[in-house]
Amino acid sequence: MAFTETLSPFFDADDFAESVVIDGVSVSAIFDNAWAQAGIGVVGAATADPVLTLPDASVPLEPEGKPVVVRGVAYRIVRVEPDGTGVSTLFLQRAA
Repeated sequence: MAFTETLSPFFDADDFAESVVIDGVSVSAIFDNAWAQAGIGVVGAATADPVLTLPDASVPLEPEGKPVVVRGVAYRIVRVEPDGTGVSTLFLQRAA
């Protein structure tokens, strides 16, 4: 049985998601910058990667190394983890 849930409510920029640019294309995704949110004094916070959660259909082909801009900050995709339900997590690294 295939997963048939519509994902659009989860990626609505008026609710959970925001507009980000991946390799020059604007897409709707959920951004989690755990390191910045956790701040100083949280054990292990420095190892957390900022991530984007988005529909598989919005992930570019061969995504590793592609540029991402979120809230005016430049990142690169370092890893992609699809969850098997039509959603992927992109692990980001701030661009130098």
